[in-house]
Amino acid sequence: MFACYVLCSLERPDSQCVYVGFSVNPARRLRQHNGELVSGAWRTRRHRPWAIVCVVHNFPTHTAALQFEWALQHPSKSRHTQRALAALKGSGPRGCLRSTLRLLHELLHVEPFVQYPLALHVCHEHKHLRECRPPPAHVTRTTGTPAQLMTMHDAAAAAAAAAAGVVGGDDHDDDDHAY
Repeated sequence: MFACYVLCSLERPDSQCVYVGFSVNPARRLRQHNGELVSGAWRTRRHRPWAIVCVVHNFPTHTAALQFEWALQHPSKSRHTQRALAALKGSGPRGCLRSTLRLLHELLHVEPFVQYPLALHVCHEHKHLRECRPPPAHVTRTTGTPAQLMTMHDAAAAAAAAAAGVVGGDDHDDDDHAY
């Protein structure tokens, strides 16, 4: 699984502490951010605990997921976000949860991301999600915990492997790249 996720601080929910990252195992990565496992990002050591608000997954490649992450982290520099930014005038200061979630939903509508069979998993029904543009019709939306996302992914991967006659599974090696 190649996934891009949005975290918010539970310690200071009104401070708009937001973090955007990439992982092949968002449930495990959240435990790292919260200090339960080693190798958490240095930017999330303060303002713990963190919660995953949402996860965009099913990117076709590692590179595609990293491009989405980078566009979400650097909207003024990304060639993918120019139209999306124009649609978001007045959405709040850059880096706040409201603008991050609105940009994430806009990115689902722009090239090349609109062509991918992406899925949006909402882990924390934040009030700002109701203000976002709905995802494109082909983007599936699920809700639940990060662990439930991993269970759904494992079940889908096992079913696909069985249909293809492949033995084995995904070992969820974590490969986080947050900038």
